[in-house]
Amino acid sequence: MRHCALIFFALLAAMGLQPVVATEGASLKGGAMQALPGETGGEMHVAHLQKVAVQLEKLSQKALPTEGGKETKEWGRHYNRWLRINSARMKELAMRWNSRLKRAAGHSRQVAATNTSFKLQSRQMAIQMLNENHQFGENCAPLLPRTEKVSLLLTPLQDTP
Repeated sequence: MRHCALIFFALLAAMGLQPVVATEGASLKGGAMQALPGETGGEMHVAHLQKVAVQLEKLSQKALPTEGGKETKEWGRHYNRWLRINSARMKELAMRWNSRLKRAAGHSRQVAATNTSFKLQSRQMAIQMLNENHQFGENCAPLLPRTEKVSLLLTPLQDTP
């Protein structure tokens, strides 16, 4: 398993891609991590969820694989639908998290509890999505480049402390 991860990261490096690593007190603006004044860890995670949701939506709009037959195209349509559904789920989670943070503003215990709860939810969602995404790649080889990009987007969410 460790060798697969090393090969995967070597492939990403060869393609010029790097995993996004979220750090406390940073936000995603214009594709780069930047610290924003007064931003909490929860707000940073909400921003990251929103950015990943937008990127999933963009991937769902890419053309279906042209190689392969009817079955490959059906897998492609199914995958695009899966990307749109999960993009919407991620946007909804970010919206609920942000709303709860605003209601809890000024109450540090409530903010901490809210962040803990939503970090766990986003982590569980990312793990489920990574597993489903992996199945698409196994079942339809032409989808592999897109499933690798999705894995790259979701991995930092899975590793959220």
